[in-house]
Amino acid sequence: MKKHVLPWVWLLKFCNCGGGREPESFVILGFDLGVITKGRARKDITEEQNYRISVILNIHATLRLVFLNPANQHGFMRMRNNNTFFNGRTPLEIIKSGDLNALHETWHRIKSLEQPM
Repeated sequence: MKKHVLPWVWLLKFCNCGGGREPESFVILGFDLGVITKGRARKDITEEQNYRISVILNIHATLRLVFLNPANQHGFMRMRNNNTFFNGRTPLEIIKSGDLNALHETWHRIKSLEQPM
């Protein structure tokens, strides 16, 4: 069964709201920029890419639940964080490496914000 990328515009917009640039967004999502720039609007995606998309959607949903302020919802990904995992880096700095483990761990750290203190 083939899977196709449908939410391109939204995913790129979300990654860019975090202060990312389009090439960084492709790295975060695990897509080959060369394939995309050749004009293919749809591309078969791998299980890993599907997982990356899911994580980005979950990060977005979590930020909307945790923060009522739209500025925080959209700006959190580029805010410096001094917690142990982030060590003064922004979530965007961590996930734009393209490392799947970094993306996964960033999501779990953001998701932990939902937990009552």
